[in-house]
Amino acid sequence: MFQTRADHARWASSLAMRRILASPLYPGVFQLASLLVFGLVVYFGLFGTPRPAYNFATVVTWTLWWPLLPLSFFLAGRAWCAICPIVPGVSLTQRVARPRHMPGPLLRRYGIWAMGLLFVFLTWADRTWAITSSPRSTALLLLALLGMAVAVALVYQRRAFCRYLCPIGALSGLYAMTAVVELRSRDRLVCQGCAQQCYRGEGAVGGCPLFQYVKTLDTNRNCNLCGQCVKTCARGAVELRLRPPAREIWQFRHPLQGEALLAVILVGIVFVQTVDMTTVWGRYMRWLMEATGIGNYNLLFTLTFLVVLGLVGGAYLLVTRGGGAGHGQTGLAFGYAYIPLALTAHLGHNSTHLLGEGPNAVRTAFRAVGSLLTGTPVAVPQGGGLVLSQVWMLPLIILGGVGSLYVAWRIGKRMQASKDGVPYRSHLVFLVVLTVLFVVLFMLPMNPRHAH
Repeated sequence: MFQTRADHARWASSLAMRRILASPLYPGVFQLASLLVFGLVVYFGLFGTPRPAYNFATVVTWTLWWPLLPLSFFLAGRAWCAICPIVPGVSLTQRVARPRHMPGPLLRRYGIWAMGLLFVFLTWADRTWAITSSPRSTALLLLALLGMAVAVALVYQRRAFCRYLCPIGALSGLYAMTAVVELRSRDRLVCQGCAQQCYRGEGAVGGCPLFQYVKTLDTNRNCNLCGQCVKTCARGAVELRLRPPAREIWQFRHPLQGEALLAVILVGIVFVQTVDMTTVWGRYMRWLMEATGIGNYNLLFTLTFLVVLGLVGGAYLLVTRGGGAGHGQTGLAFGYAYIPLALTAHLGHNSTHLLGEGPNAVRTAFRAVGSLLTGTPVAVPQGGGLVLSQVWMLPLIILGGVGSLYVAWRIGKRMQASKDGVPYRSHLVFLVVLTVLFVVLFMLPMNPRHAH
């Protein structure tokens, strides 16, 4: 039955994962756990100490959860979206309100632009309003996202907010394309003539919350591994299987302009976030203040932020048009090739927080919960985090750059084979330049923003 032991191992792991998805306890148990943590974050954010390094809300949200989130996208696709604490609020709202509307063409067409712009805005807002350094702002931000999701749930069925408006959904959808797992139809012939229970739902189990039909599913972007389709498919045609990382990107056939541009913009965002953590940043800002005569830090950061995003996005558009790709589907496909570099740069950036500040963050979280339960301060042994050398992160960045180069090469070859004749060398050169810039960046001394 199995040609190699590797085939048997893949089958066994796929079967084990499928059993988890089919379990009636999944994802409800995990949703309750994340909802409990969400409640603690809001409580400590509003009523705990204002010192971010000693507050449960900030250390759990920004030192533990946020750094681990991109890694979860690589390992498990959008599985986080299935256990997100916002989901119970949406489900409860829809049970009471019973909305009848499905997302219309306006939301379907421009939703990705709204998600991308909101993500860019929140990134800018964090630096100008110091959201990650404020427990209260952290709690209010999470409550605002919950409020937005509930408001959308009053109007639209299922999880329209997650699919079309959530700023984290924009990030997770792109990064999930690199995941090592995928949920697909075992055989489309088996799906032929079925009642589409995976989309519509069956009995007490609802249909796909993100409006997907497994038979035509060819991307992880809008699959959150919630297990609804596994539970409702009477033919057992749905399977969760392992795959080579990022394979989906070079095989992807339906690129979107907003997504393609956001994938490139993510590279610029991570670059700004990372250079902001280096010791060089302070010298740069002092020089900029002297050179411009502007003493407003937030204004200068905003200008720098916009210039970097403009340069990266503008260079991508120039490279795309100069390469002959034009404005059509062929040109858009290359935007997705930048995802592996953005992801590994994001992981490298986040690891400075996770490894450098993570151990103390865990101790702070346990101390806060212990004090809440016992009513008295709980002593937890203190200790420093791991000393993280930027040299350790260089292979990660290089791996991401090579991955993006390979994906761009495969996209170019596929287009040549289909007689589209799109030159892709300009994208390869641009990706090399970006990779070198990140290598230099991660060699600079770091000063993580949370370590205070």
